Amino acid sequence: MILVAPFVVYLGGMAVGVWLEGAVGGDAETDAWYPITYSVVVALTALVMLSIGSGYLLAPFKITWLSVGVGVLGVGVWVGLWWLDRRLLGLGSLVGPTREGFNPWSSFGSGSWALTWFLGIRFLGLVLVVPVVEEFFVRGFLMRYIDSQDWDRVPLGSATRMSVTGVAVYALLSHPAEPLAAVVWFSMVTWLYTRTQSIWDCVVAHSTTNLLLGVYVVRTGTWELW
Repeated sequence: MILVAPFVVYLGGMAVGVWLEGAVGGDAETDAWYPITYSVVVALTALVMLSIGSGYLLAPFKITWLSVGVGVLGVGVWVGLWWLDRRLLGLGSLVGPTREGFNPWSSFGSGSWALTWFLGIRFLGLVLVVPVVEEFFVRGFLMRYIDSQDWDRVPLGSATRMSVTGVAVYALLSHPAEPLAAVVWFSMVTWLYTRTQSIWDCVVAHSTTNLLLGVYVVRTGTWELW
């Protein structure tokens, strides 16, 4: 299934990476396994995406400026709600363990080729791979499947209370360290999806938020958001 396979490869690969890191142990900020496993996962996911690339074009390629606006607003919402939850509410600690961050400067050293290579791979995953894989899974498959087992007959851009709630639950389960930020952000993109009827708008919004979030993490050293 073209909308699910890249997502399964990415999610499964990241799960294997987490298992390897846990099995080997070590400091999360300097763990040598993370850049290796992440690079392999991104490469495998990209290969699967390329192998089924024509399937993505089945969704009308329509992009509006509203998607960029939602993406820019989204990074402020994500960082702000993450900070609020961490400092005051503590919901993340109730839902799941606090995510440890990987600091590439501590691992590779400033100015090294490995640092440049890893940052390139990390931003490739953040900006190009994850937004396409996740949005096509969430908007193209999950929301439609929640509404009907004949999901491929459900029009793109449609949503019911059940599917909107399902996306919020998915956001909570897939981002347990930032539950409040994830639920609000994914709900914002769901609104965008129903307004513009375009998965590609969701991809652009996701890419914009991830790009700005990545820059924020690198500039501030907030590695747990990495």
